[in-house]
Amino acid sequence: MVWKVIMISKPGDFFVGRQSELDELNRCALQAQQGRPWLVWIRGESGAGKTTLLRHWLRHGEAQVFRVLTARCASSEQESPYGLVEQLLRKVPPSLLQGSFLEHGTVPENAAPFRVGAQLLEVLGLLQSQTPVAMVADDIQWADRNSKEALGFVLRRLEADTVITILSLRGTNDERIENSRDPLIEDGVDRICRLSLSGFSLEEVSHLAEQSLDQVDPHTVANLVNLTRGNPLYVQMLIRELERTSAAPRPENTKFSPSLASVISHQLANVPQASRRLAEALAVLNGRIPLLKAAAVAGVSEPSIAIGPLLAEGLAEWLRADPAAPVAIRHELQKSAIYARLSPVRRKELHVKAAEVLPRDASWEHRVAAADSVSGVLSQELEEAANEQLRLGNVNRAATLWLWASDVASSSTEHERLLQLAAAHLLWIDEFSRVKPLLADIQACAPSPMRDLILGAYAESRGRLNEAAPLLTNALDSEARSTAPDRAGVVGMAASWLGLLELLRGDGPAAVKAFERVPSINDANSTITYRAKSHLAFAHAFIHGPRAGLNSLNEFLESGDDAHHFLSFPLMFRGLLHSFAGELNAGIRDVSEALDMSRLSGRPAMDEFGFVCVSSAQFLLGRWDESSVSAKNALIISSKREKPWAAAMGHAALSLTFSGRGDFVQAREHLDIAQAELSNFAPSWAVPFTHLGNAVLAHAQSDTGQLLSILEPLTRPPLSGPASHFQVWWRALYAEALIENGRSPEAETELKYLQELARTAPSLRLPAAWLHGRFLESCGDKHGAMKVYQSNVAQARDPDDPLVYMSLIQRSLGGCLKSIGRVSEGDVWIERGEGALSTLGARPYIASASRMQESDLLAGLTPRERDIAHLVGRGMTNREVGAELFVSAKTVEYHLGRIFTKLDITNRRQLRDLIFDPPRAFRS
Repeated sequence: MVWKVIMISKPGDFFVGRQSELDELNRCALQAQQGRPWLVWIRGESGAGKTTLLRHWLRHGEAQVFRVLTARCASSEQESPYGLVEQLLRKVPPSLLQGSFLEHGTVPENAAPFRVGAQLLEVLGLLQSQTPVAMVADDIQWADRNSKEALGFVLRRLEADTVITILSLRGTNDERIENSRDPLIEDGVDRICRLSLSGFSLEEVSHLAEQSLDQVDPHTVANLVNLTRGNPLYVQMLIRELERTSAAPRPENTKFSPSLASVISHQLANVPQASRRLAEALAVLNGRIPLLKAAAVAGVSEPSIAIGPLLAEGLAEWLRADPAAPVAIRHELQKSAIYARLSPVRRKELHVKAAEVLPRDASWEHRVAAADSVSGVLSQELEEAANEQLRLGNVNRAATLWLWASDVASSSTEHERLLQLAAAHLLWIDEFSRVKPLLADIQACAPSPMRDLILGAYAESRGRLNEAAPLLTNALDSEARSTAPDRAGVVGMAASWLGLLELLRGDGPAAVKAFERVPSINDANSTITYRAKSHLAFAHAFIHGPRAGLNSLNEFLESGDDAHHFLSFPLMFRGLLHSFAGELNAGIRDVSEALDMSRLSGRPAMDEFGFVCVSSAQFLLGRWDESSVSAKNALIISSKREKPWAAAMGHAALSLTFSGRGDFVQAREHLDIAQAELSNFAPSWAVPFTHLGNAVLAHAQSDTGQLLSILEPLTRPPLSGPASHFQVWWRALYAEALIENGRSPEAETELKYLQELARTAPSLRLPAAWLHGRFLESCGDKHGAMKVYQSNVAQARDPDDPLVYMSLIQRSLGGCLKSIGRVSEGDVWIERGEGALSTLGARPYIASASRMQESDLLAGLTPRERDIAHLVGRGMTNREVGAELFVSAKTVEYHLGRIFTKLDITNRRQLRDLIFDPPRAFRS
């Protein structure tokens, strides 16, 4: 490592040891420049020199060719959402952030981590077009959770990027290096390097001492090592003590100060009083702050003079290049030691002064720290400030203020009310990790509707629906009878959580009853209203079908409301209901618009569910490559720990294309994962997705017996809830299974039901027609079947017609024609049908050997290359493809080069022709 010391007698920079660590950093950096991104962990105990190593490498190593984005985390910022990300963005040219929700260099508090990560990926892609990028974050253990989730999302998406990420993490030398990780960041990252900084050796301590002392006695060095275990910070401070006390050689039995705290006390005793007061103020302020404000807290009249001795002693650092001249105690150990030596009276004095000097929002923690006793006045002011933050949409900050208010509340009743208020709102924005540490205190609170709401909502979020139901019901019933002024908020949340629980169970009538009890159900400008209205439409669809839900939502959306910041929720649900009603293109349009709103604002709106439904609709329309991309996006943004049902649906959706193309092993793997996810948490409305996936696999394998056994349970009365909701997607497969298994009476009844559904479900028109013909053929009426097929191929194609069924009708028509002797005409129709199937790569449905070969045009591409090839073929730019796939433009560029090589083409137009017109590509 490199250790930088600012000496009193011999100023200058010098470095000791750590050469192997520097070599590893340079090795990873060189590979990153070649498109092999690395994550480097640097771990060591406090004072081991992690920051110094990073600074030296940035100034002298391979970092010189990188654009460096830096951040330094602090313990005081752990509850500031996206503080780490915002620090990284400060080094990004503002022009690269324009048009995104990051354009002001700040991140909306309620932005979803995956959306923030996606924007950061796009920024990294733009930066890499100019130079390699290094992201460096010090003391990552204090980073806020949202930033770590966003950073982990980015690192898992880096593939061929010229990016190196270096993170320092505090830990003792006793901890094994394998533990130097943070799962939120590291899980799923391919290339990881771990560096562990241990204490200095005798030789290194001797070298360090020689830079400051005129003579160095070997016994003195040995004592330094024994006392400090070679900790660089401690060694350096003791050497300063030796330098200060005497320039003469030390005797063999030299005794040093027994603790770092005493060394710091000696340092402070040897600086002027103004410097000492400034150091104390900086310890209380706990972070970087403009020098003038720190001086105002300390009561120092000449801060530029007072800071000098602290800099010389290595106790403080000062960013002179910054116009605000921020200063801070150099190291967390030093800050803790200085703060610990303050008397209670002095601490309070400084906290009071800090509260007066700092802006109002930054002053609250100092006012709380300065409180000698509980204070109803302070608690009330904190609650008012929390309510103000809530109105601004800063729920996390509001919760922090409520928690502080509960700490200084003047009664146990007030303490419990404020504690529960914070927890309830954190649950509402899915901040389950912040609620978990509060649960023990909440369980100890007196019984109340709010307590039941929190415990019930948390249990529901963990999948414990039977435990959650009575708690939420009691919260709703009890609070509904209350006359408390804030009852509406509790009732609204309880009714919404209970309604969602009933939706998860598949009980539409119970869900309707719950959502209709939301007090603000007619208040347009409320996030509770927009969610409740959207879920209420879903519940109506469970009872009366998707069309009823659509009517309910359309009435709400056309009522003249202008709360656009809430619009993504009902728009998302309207898209879902359109697709369930067989209006596939309308569904894709609405869901895509809602996803675009989410992308632009950073606020999620059931995005993972939206991608699943879009994927399924795209599959039915024959847009299989797009379907695969959408399903993968659903899996990317769904967290198995928080939303296992979403992961199950994503895997089921991804299985569809694998089945359709004959990759039965991959399809089975994804369906098995989906089933495993549902085994612990199985909302009934996610089950039809897995049934659909298994049914499509059985259909592709021509296993009509298995197809029937999979779908028949969905038809058993009463046909309601999710089975009815999604029946447009599976009903045709069920009718086909009845026909192919020779159950003609049931098939005839089912076919009539299917034809009735097709009157209002456009996507069922062709399936119903083809199955009508198949039924007539099974009854021996080939001429009747041929008339059905001819009638449908003569009609103009509807945008919602499934491509596969059009191909099946054409091929069936050809078979009928050949059976009556019109062979050449029949071959033409068979060729047309199989030509469309070959463009999909639908190998299980292709009979012709030549067409089978054509369906393998893209078989040599990896799944990532195939996704990119398809999107580029649609005319998207590298940047647009990256945004769609949650990768950087650099990764797209890399894979595009490999695609061109594998397909022996040279430009994007040839790629488009190959993908969308394979016969034309063969002719050329």
